[in-house]
Amino acid sequence: SNLSPSSTMRFPIYIIDAFTSTRFNGNAAAVFLSKEEHECSQMLRIAAEFNLSETAFPVPLNSEESFETARAFSLRYFSPKVEVPLCGHATLSAAHVLFNEIGNAHNELEFHTKGGVVTVARDAKGVRMNFPVHAPKHVHLEGIHNERKELFEECESVDSASISKLIHSFIPSEISIISVALAADTPMLIIEIDPATTKQQLRSINPDFAEMIRIHSAADVFGIATVTVAPLDPTGQGFVSEEGTPFDYASRVFAPWIGINEDPATGASHCSLGPYCSAVLGKEEMNAFQCFPNRGAQFKVSVGQNERRVDIVGSSVTVVRGEVEL
Repeated sequence: SNLSPSSTMRFPIYIIDAFTSTRFNGNAAAVFLSKEEHECSQMLRIAAEFNLSETAFPVPLNSEESFETARAFSLRYFSPKVEVPLCGHATLSAAHVLFNEIGNAHNELEFHTKGGVVTVARDAKGVRMNFPVHAPKHVHLEGIHNERKELFEECESVDSASISKLIHSFIPSEISIISVALAADTPMLIIEIDPATTKQQLRSINPDFAEMIRIHSAADVFGIATVTVAPLDPTGQGFVSEEGTPFDYASRVFAPWIGINEDPATGASHCSLGPYCSAVLGKEEMNAFQCFPNRGAQFKVSVGQNERRVDIVGSSVTVVRGEVEL
């Protein structure tokens, strides 16, 4: 980096609420714009200063190009403690800044991340992101009648006793469990609960995270998505979008094993929830809701015919525009 330390420079910074069209909902990320990549230690300090789950650092891949003209960017993500390889809501936030704040000339951008290449495109509803599918397999557990086992292959190698104990440690006995699946690529455990579950009931699930970690090691589970699919009475249960559309599924995502007790808006969870719910519903296009207490996030999810990729469309809203002085 040839940024001279003697004189201070100012860099644009934005704070975005992603996966929502309403401020103070969804999941917040910061987006820092510099034409040249900064030292890792500096990016980490910037991320720690904002203290949001992630700060995104896009840089045009071709140094001749600007934020307005480039089509391909390198994109790195830092939490306040560590660099992360890929992050859905921070990707959406970076795309929102480039398309809607900067006025980038292209309709489609390519982000080169440490977790692979992610393409993003303008969409009437915000930004469309294309991710790989993480295929779910059903998990056979004693005492849980798995209503979906015909739909998925069986998951062979799994510690079913400890998974069973884990599930019963935080799902209240009055909520019935329909099915359990595991997407080994993530690895994400999917627990499908009663379609009569209300938003209030889903929000009242209150895990003991230390106990979860004690019961089950992070070897085959990084996160848990608790989901209700095809709500019986979406309006009565509270599962209707800001625009009045009923949700096809609603989830909460817990990941204490990687230091995130609960995530407010998890784009990557739909890599496995998308194909799971698509198989259950027999639909390719779905409206999804993530039910984080006091915030809420909305997603449009489509699982294509080839079933290898999933499209996730999300809106975003800018909350802060400013500068960082370095």
